[in-house]
Amino acid sequence: MQPDPHAPLGRHVTLRCYRELNDFLPVASRERRFPFRFRGQPSLKSVLEGAGVPQAEVDLVLMNGQSVALDHPIVGGERLEVFPLLESLELDLFAPLRPRPLPDAFIVDVNLGRLARLLRLSGLDCLYRRDFDDEEIVRLACEQGRGILTRDKGVLHRGAVIHGYWVRHTDPERQLLEVIHHYRLEGRLRFFSRCTRCNGVLHVISRDAARQRVPAGAWREHHHFFVCDGCGQVYWRGSHYEAMNQTLTRLGLLPKKQGPETGP
Repeated sequence: MQPDPHAPLGRHVTLRCYRELNDFLPVASRERRFPFRFRGQPSLKSVLEGAGVPQAEVDLVLMNGQSVALDHPIVGGERLEVFPLLESLELDLFAPLRPRPLPDAFIVDVNLGRLARLLRLSGLDCLYRRDFDDEEIVRLACEQGRGILTRDKGVLHRGAVIHGYWVRHTDPERQLLEVIHHYRLEGRLRFFSRCTRCNGVLHVISRDAARQRVPAGAWREHHHFFVCDGCGQVYWRGSHYEAMNQTLTRLGLLPKKQGPETGP
């Protein structure tokens, strides 16, 4: 539903969006109350999406001070306060629209391949393929309980999406920090525990078993090896590991001068 500038003056709601939901609004409507005109008998979801706010990022709506569901009918004159993902302490008084717990497994669109690699590096379950289309992303997210990470706002307007987030930053490292913060993932990170190639889980493999599967130089110089249970890729703590370790340290995700105890 699009805003209707010709709708009768009495057919409007007063909207106020909070925090990052303002990213979806015109500059003149941000951080303030503004009228939104409409015709017909829309649902709350239709009104929000008509204003440009995707339902997948809305966690709570107060209508005249009372929390309401997205299918609640709108008749005109309502005062709507719209909130993004809420902190746990805010849940005592109102029931959020997004089910808990929040997801710690994700599926990302074609524009976020480098973010997918960093999420896997951080130990987070992350599906990614270059040929995923929107229909498949939404289907897999619903079937597997994954959060959708996207640079395409249109995906988040689909009614089937339960947990979805439009990634604001364009730099992959800043995107990683953004997603970790948004979904409160700080305590769920298990660095170097997943395959960055296929998302499989890494397990220790004996040095003897790794001998025929890695370059001779790597086998001579290293004593700890790890194998992916998905694609069979073998990892070791070489220069690539050190570079990734430095990146995570620089981002503040690992303590300085200290690497993880497990993983490749």
